[in-house]
Amino acid sequence: MAVKQSQQLQSLLALNPDKADLLASIPTTQETSISSLRTFCRLVQELPGSWPVFQLIKTYTRIYTHLPEDAKTSSSHELSPLIKQASTLVKSSYTSFTQFIDHQEKPALRAPTDDVITHRELQHFVNNFQLPVESLETKPVVSIALPNGALLAATCIAVTTYYTASPINPAAGPEQFRADILQARANFILTTKDEYTKLQLDASWVSENKIQVFVMGWTRDEGISLKTLDGEAVPTGNTERVPNTADDIGLILFTSGTSGTKKVVPLTVHSIIAGVAFVIESWGLTSEDICLNMMPLYHVHVTLNISLLS
Repeated sequence: MAVKQSQQLQSLLALNPDKADLLASIPTTQETSISSLRTFCRLVQELPGSWPVFQLIKTYTRIYTHLPEDAKTSSSHELSPLIKQASTLVKSSYTSFTQFIDHQEKPALRAPTDDVITHRELQHFVNNFQLPVESLETKPVVSIALPNGALLAATCIAVTTYYTASPINPAAGPEQFRADILQARANFILTTKDEYTKLQLDASWVSENKIQVFVMGWTRDEGISLKTLDGEAVPTGNTERVPNTADDIGLILFTSGTSGTKKVVPLTVHSIIAGVAFVIESWGLTSEDICLNMMPLYHVHVTLNISLLS
């Protein structure tokens, strides 16, 4: 019998159940993994309305973990279409990084001083963030060279929403910074006036590689700003920005290089969001909690966790 016509489903719809509770009730053991995967797909497909994204991710991951190994490694396995369907349902449950930013006046990002960026300010900044991109055949790489702090966190979130963010530690010095920028194949650099001077970004290699540099700022009165080197408004370009979807590369980070040459680590938007979901669960975080960051935001785990603050 088709699921839509199932008497059990109709009874379930009549109860208007809490979707998070429904997902939590699905067994996630090795013995029930296949039937649980089918139940998961049917529920998400047939129950109307939006689903809690983090709970979807956690439930699907637990089910997937207990599936037969050959089903997870072989694309020709009979369960492969069902696994792909479940993954697609999870990824289509959100449309953009901005979906996870609240619009309240509560602080989202705090500086060591008394200054804060509220959820509403962060949402406004991200919603209006745009760089002069001439073509979207490939997502431009935007390197971010800002001091560790709230502005860096907000900028990472904004860039990750639409482009490929590449936060690079400006304290590494001009030579290492240049090497990192070229390895990342950056199209843009977002920095401050001070860092622009320290990193010697007026050097010829910047223009020779057709890299555009813009200046970020943040004050309590003016909020977050993005300007040209001359202090003018940044042009919008000829191409309308498009939010990254689940499988787009939203972030690239560098390994430390302690074991040799630095390597670039690409992260999809979905891997970032899934990482946040599991940090929230493992730490038992709620909307009332405050996360104290004591590490540089150029570290992969910290960059993921800044998203919690929004």
